[in-house]
Amino acid sequence: MVSISASRQAITNPRQERIAFSADLTAFAPDFTESPFRTFIDSGNYNEATVVTDCGATIPKSQSYSPCNSEFGSVFIPTTITKAYVAGSKSADSMKEWRDPARNRVRYVDSPQYALNQAGVFQRLAEIAAAK
Repeated sequence: MVSISASRQAITNPRQERIAFSADLTAFAPDFTESPFRTFIDSGNYNEATVVTDCGATIPKSQSYSPCNSEFGSVFIPTTITKAYVAGSKSADSMKEWRDPARNRVRYVDSPQYALNQAGVFQRLAEIAAAK
């Protein structure tokens, strides 16, 4: 279900996500309550910069919505680590630890575009514009 509002709505259940659109409806992103983001520089991959956040104990979305409890938050594995694994200098066990969300607490934010397409939001942009 999609609910459109001009004001930030509270997260009331674990399956709910919140996405904000820019005023001109050309950009969108998950609307996290609070998340201290930082930039990770992957020096082993041409200094590629990725915006990430560090997760502590996961708390319910209804208390604080963040990449740590959102379906749009994914475990971050630096490209350098993946390259090392593919080249054979990282073991399968080491890579398994990087992929494990309980051990690797660093997250990046995926685009919600697929979910928005599935929900038919782009077909309802006129309705979103009217909610301003």
